[in-house]
Amino acid sequence: TQNILLQREAIELAYALIARAAEQTGIRVLAIKGLVASAHELRPDRTPADIDILVDPQGFAAFTALLDTYGWRPRLGEYSDFPVPHHSVTYVHGKWPCDIDVHHRFPGFLAPPQQTFDALWQRRASISIAGRILPMADWTASVAIMALHSVRSRPDNPRHAGELRTLLELAHTWTD
Repeated sequence: TQNILLQREAIELAYALIARAAEQTGIRVLAIKGLVASAHELRPDRTPADIDILVDPQGFAAFTALLDTYGWRPRLGEYSDFPVPHHSVTYVHGKWPCDIDVHHRFPGFLAPPQQTFDALWQRRASISIAGRILPMADWTASVAIMALHSVRSRPDNPRHAGELRTLLELAHTWTD
């Protein structure tokens, strides 16, 4: 099936879809990484391959069930947590050229997932994408998420090493 959406359009509309789904369910959702990191000027603006969201762990099952009704399916089907539990489930759609990574926790934060989410939610910011307002991780949380994401991959991964290097180069400009 040929995609009718360009990648950037799909990314922005996927964020709008997530904002609508969060409104419909009343489940708290934070946009993380990707365009959020670009909005905070923590990385150059580029079109990501997917969107990443962090969902209130208490609402994760209900939120992902709604994505199913929209035609999105877990990439690994019923084995999305096999052989070991993951921190997210990647959703795909046959007519969209992007994925949606739905996180129920973010590896590296030391507090329990619900406590971490509540703390990130309390300090959230907002971003406007495709005519929708979506809660997002604030600047400080985005720095932590980018650093944790970068250091959990292999040291020879050039993209993640570059992201970590960018954070380190920016650090001298940050205030207390």
